[in-house]
Amino acid sequence: MNQEAIYINNEQIPQEAVLSWEYKRLKVNYKRLKRISTGAISNDFNKWQAERNIDKMREALLSIKMNLGMADLKSKLSNQYKLGNLISVIAVKLSFGRRKFSEVDFYIR
Repeated sequence: MNQEAIYINNEQIPQEAVLSWEYKRLKVNYKRLKRISTGAISNDFNKWQAERNIDKMREALLSIKMNLGMADLKSKLSNQYKLGNLISVIAVKLSFGRRKFSEVDFYIR
């Protein structure tokens, strides 16, 4: 199996912390997709959430996205996208040039 290591500020982040973050992200995305989906959604997600089965949760989200289709997904998420961009523009203007930049290095073996 492919072992991945995540480092932030030269400190290795434990795999459990990464999976915990992804678990939270999957829950939030499921709620958002469930709200905008017009088709039937499997109730198994709640079971997998209780079991913390991240692989099955990923599959469920993929299934919802595939059922929505790219065009429908884009149109339904466009308002959230526009709001996010508006907030970013406002934040940049309120920073008065005191923004911080980040740097990301990817090392692939």
